[in-house]
Amino acid sequence: MHTLTPLTIKPSVELLTQCPNLLALSQQLRQHYHTQQVTETELKTVGMALWQALNLETHLTSQALLIEQTGNVLDDLPWECLYHPQHGFLAQQISYTLSRRIEGNHVVLSPPVGPLNILLWTAQPDKLRPPQARLDLEGEQTAMRIALEPFIAAGWVNFYAPDDGRFSSLVEILQQFSWQVVLLSGHSLLQPADQPQMAGFIFEDETGEGEFITADRLASIFQASAVQCVVIAACQSAYGLATPANLVMPIIQAGIPHVIGMRERLLDRAGQVFIQTLCVALAQQARIDIAVQQARRAMTALLSPHETWCSTHKSSPVDPSVGQWCLPMLISRDPTQPLLNWHFCPQPRLPSFIGNSIPLSPLFLGRRRELRTLGTALRTGTIRYLFIHGRGGIGKTALAHRLTLPLIQQHYRVLVYQANQGTTFLAVLAQARGLSTATALEILLEPFISQPWLLWLDNLDCIRDPDNGSLLDAALHESLNILQDWNNPQLRIILTARQPINTKLPIDNYHLSRPDFKDFSHAIQQLGLNYTFAERLKTYQVLGGNFQGVQLLQSLPPLTTDLTTQLAIVHRYLQAYQRSCNS
Repeated sequence: MHTLTPLTIKPSVELLTQCPNLLALSQQLRQHYHTQQVTETELKTVGMALWQALNLETHLTSQALLIEQTGNVLDDLPWECLYHPQHGFLAQQISYTLSRRIEGNHVVLSPPVGPLNILLWTAQPDKLRPPQARLDLEGEQTAMRIALEPFIAAGWVNFYAPDDGRFSSLVEILQQFSWQVVLLSGHSLLQPADQPQMAGFIFEDETGEGEFITADRLASIFQASAVQCVVIAACQSAYGLATPANLVMPIIQAGIPHVIGMRERLLDRAGQVFIQTLCVALAQQARIDIAVQQARRAMTALLSPHETWCSTHKSSPVDPSVGQWCLPMLISRDPTQPLLNWHFCPQPRLPSFIGNSIPLSPLFLGRRRELRTLGTALRTGTIRYLFIHGRGGIGKTALAHRLTLPLIQQHYRVLVYQANQGTTFLAVLAQARGLSTATALEILLEPFISQPWLLWLDNLDCIRDPDNGSLLDAALHESLNILQDWNNPQLRIILTARQPINTKLPIDNYHLSRPDFKDFSHAIQQLGLNYTFAERLKTYQVLGGNFQGVQLLQSLPPLTTDLTTQLAIVHRYLQAYQRSCNS
């Protein structure tokens, strides 16, 4: 596949005269994407019409096909559906690649030496307007970390996915670090037809509201950057290439060698599968057009064997995933141009977490405001010692863990101590250092003198004096005093407990309130509880936004009692558990 030679196809505007049905077929397909009624038969009909219009020889060897951009209405045709009479959909075949090429004089620079730096930038305002749906950005970030972990651990890839959707923060990150691949995941916006044609991407502002950034302004931040590839995983980001109302062309015109956008409405799951497969292929040193081809193929099977679309797409008479594979559009000046010089010696990473292993639910939703503000403060050092407190079960531990991830991506290591695991802080620290518990604390704490470390102290209620709030673990108490005296500017400490603690450490207190209803409601749906809106609201009110309560509901035998009785059972259990923790 790496040796595929390019074949440039230059459509002529005369195609529209010779094949007048092309525009009508294209427009009908676009309407069916909007109503989620696309069928395989329709894609084949459109793809065959495009092939016949090109009037190429039927014999076609394995090649990298390049559709030359013409700057007119031909660019709006769905060339990714191109169907060969013998080989089928060419953008889906393993022996071909299909991308679009834009002419122009551009300087081809030597690719930077690795590792491959990938930035996943997600944005989801607190308030979304129809038809914008809530995206599973948290699941997307987690899946990407898991998929890329072997390459990260081996030193071939650096991956950063901050929970900060502000445009100003993206500008700052692009200026501070050198990235080869930038992925923007969120919502794009096309202005209505009765307004001046304009496209843009919706970021978050300082308050969590949406901030519309035009395509031209977005493209300007990539000028003179080292970015090799920009992927806009948002609906219709590559819509209307022949008009000003698209996101991708200004970015390619800003000098980015490879830009990927989506031609029509994109399912959230489809977007996740595409960028995950794309990045894994790039980490395996695949060429950009080959990586896109592999990602398209992965989009043909979006569901696991036990899953169905019926629960979330009841209104659609056909499978809504049909046709998603041909939406990603690669526009490149030269798809054979590598993103990276892979001739370097990777530096394997040490394990990020040491100490206690904390069992965490794979489900983490929302908290964008906390992640944005607290994450930025921890990263910049505005906050060095953070204490998160609040009611049980609302996500303190999950939030603390989420806050560790951006620091790990900045090469921090994390020592974890969870106080309810039946061991002392001294024992955890000594084991992590490979030394005896008889070793002096100053020696055990030596790595914390000047290196980037995060000390995560979780569930401290178990070692908290109920009378005065002080910590009953003497070694931990003394360690905090030592670390405060050393005053390492690269040290971060995150503590969690239900009740306030009494310590001399100059901590920043953050009271965590119950989660937002829409995030809690989404968690119920993610766990497979098919509740109505009224039932989700009732669950939220009775349980007070307690995520542990939802997990308990999920574990109850189905159809044994009504929801009111089930909520009463869970509520009594949570109250009893709270009393046991307080005692």
